[in-house]
Amino acid sequence: IKFFAKQKARADVRTSIAGVVVLDNPDALIGAALKTGQVVMSVADPAKTKIHINVPASDVGLLKIGGHLEINLDSAPFHSYDANIIRIGYEIRLSDEQIPSVLTEAVWTSPTPDIRPGQKGSVKIFGKSTLMGMQIFRKPMIMVRSMIGF
Repeated sequence: IKFFAKQKARADVRTSIAGVVVLDNPDALIGAALKTGQVVMSVADPAKTKIHINVPASDVGLLKIGGHLEINLDSAPFHSYDANIIRIGYEIRLSDEQIPSVLTEAVWTSPTPDIRPGQKGSVKIFGKSTLMGMQIFRKPMIMVRSMIGF
């Protein structure tokens, strides 16, 4: 019994900070061999959450650091939260929907709402004023320009 008590004590995970345990894929850990120093989980402070947004690569030029965002989470679709852009990535990756995207980070403008990490939703990004016609025809004009090679 002492042996099992020692093994259990070695298996307990402790941290010096309070927070929420974040696992990318808990099912992948079952029966998996682990290496020394391998990151298995992380602890997130719910009061210091950031928003990660996959912005289509074709729209990244419209973003500005400090730009205003309005976020609607899938868990509360009729409630919106305000945030500001703090970082715009430069590396293009495929999003979950297989769209070439750039990772953009934002922080909440008001006190951090009670939101669990990993939630999904939609974001409305506000920018400078422009003519409505230019906004409507921007994507078709990009498509035509790419087809004629100009």
